[in-house]
Amino acid sequence: SSGPREILDNGKYGTLVPSENVEKLSRALRNIDFNQKKIDKKLLIKRSKFFTIDQALNKFNKILNLGV
Repeated sequence: SSGPREILDNGKYGTLVPSENVEKLSRALRNIDFNQKKIDKKLLIKRSKFFTIDQALNKFNKILNLGV
């Protein structure tokens, strides 16, 4: 539930492959069709903002009940 799976929202924002599985990684890379599927840069930028330092600090503050 964390790391790449969290960042990519279970594959919504990119392809997930098992770690250290060269065959599946190779297959995933071969299946990328850059000409057919347009990358929504605005959507990816919006997603990246979930992982800023400010967001992380806000979450820690909530967990620790600092109310800052």
